[in-house]
Amino acid sequence: MAGGTGYLVCLQEARGEGVRCTVPGAARDELTTGLTKARFLTHAAPAPGCFGSEFFTGHTGRMSDFQVIEMGGLDDWRDYYGGFHPDRSRDGRRVLDHELPMQFIGVTANSMEPGEDAGYWHTHSSDEELYIFLAGTGAMGLDDEVVPVGPGTTIRVGQGVWRTWGCSADSDVNLRWLCIRGDGGDLPHLPDDGVRDNDRPMPW
Repeated sequence: MAGGTGYLVCLQEARGEGVRCTVPGAARDELTTGLTKARFLTHAAPAPGCFGSEFFTGHTGRMSDFQVIEMGGLDDWRDYYGGFHPDRSRDGRRVLDHELPMQFIGVTANSMEPGEDAGYWHTHSSDEELYIFLAGTGAMGLDDEVVPVGPGTTIRVGQGVWRTWGCSADSDVNLRWLCIRGDGGDLPHLPDDGVRDNDRPMPW
């Protein structure tokens, strides 16, 4: 496969279904044998619904169910333009679950300039959200309260809470954060579906 648009249909062994990955204008297409590694690298800001991915199989020849994208460093996040709806897209927002075949969680990566705010409030009837702030300073409005935020601030927001956010005008850098959202059954306190293997050697 060279140049142009590459297609890779990969078996998702956990769900038993195929996922078609479309990579427009790929910077590099590479298909190797050995470990049966198929790799597509795209430009820094792929089109909505398209993503650069790496799919690895073991020696069984069976595809593993994981995908990899490169988001760049925090300083690169502002360059991305996106959102949940085209008419409400904005600079500094990337909806990762629109690029990856997520099943149960959603994630956005966000970058807001000093003095900028969301310009709206919103609430969810079933989603639970977790905001993890990584850089910059600002505040979140949560119903009738205002909570200062900065690197390391982590806020869980439940259903029915009205929320908004903004970057302080005097912030030294853009406010950068991840918003993780989930909508489903209760999360067990301890992972109850995991299998541990202490004897398998590390791969590096």
